[in-house]
Amino acid sequence: MIWGRAGIPTSALRTAKEKLLSLVAKYESLQKHRKRAPENARVQEEMFKGDLEDLFDVASSDAFDRMTVEEDKAFLRSQREDRATSCMAGLDCVTVEAQERKKERERAEDMRKERSKKEKEAMTSVVLSDRLTSSLSSAAGETDDSDVDFTGPSHPKRSKVEGAKSTALLSADITSTLDRFKVSDWVAMGTMGAFATASGQDLGSLSLSRSTIRRHIIRKPSPSRKR
Repeated sequence: MIWGRAGIPTSALRTAKEKLLSLVAKYESLQKHRKRAPENARVQEEMFKGDLEDLFDVASSDAFDRMTVEEDKAFLRSQREDRATSCMAGLDCVTVEAQERKKERERAEDMRKERSKKEKEAMTSVVLSDRLTSSLSSAAGETDDSDVDFTGPSHPKRSKVEGAKSTALLSADITSTLDRFKVSDWVAMGTMGAFATASGQDLGSLSLSRSTIRRHIIRKPSPSRKR
């Protein structure tokens, strides 16, 4: 398209369509009322001719504000003021190559960010998995040692071992890691849930809701309070 090659911002297709339909309606109105008021019809015809000349001016209303190259602005201005004396030269290969290099850099940057994001997620998953394993093992050992002689009413849905495992999943070490790596609640919940399932735990007995994870992260002790 000629406007695109000239670096001129264009209006939306819907706007151009409305402009064309408006001209068609004006033409039909002129044809209909041409014989009723000859003088007025001639004035309307001249106005219609002026609008018709601008039919293919599809540059956006703020084109001059958005354009940065003075040569492109001059081309658009000449097209609007004196089309007979204006023309478009061959394709500016230097500009095209510069634009292609810019797009290539942008694509490379997007790929780099995506690769970095995936590497970060993978590293976070490994760190969380290691720490979850350590926390769960410690919690299970402590529970086994402390509850050997304990007897009392058992909860129908959740045992102390399960409660300890749930607490271990959200230990200060784990929540600190989640916060440091900026892991979202959704990702944290999915990672912990997948690990718990893989290790043979019952998800129904663990508290792994987004609100619970967020509450533990907010409640985690700050370094200044550690002794």
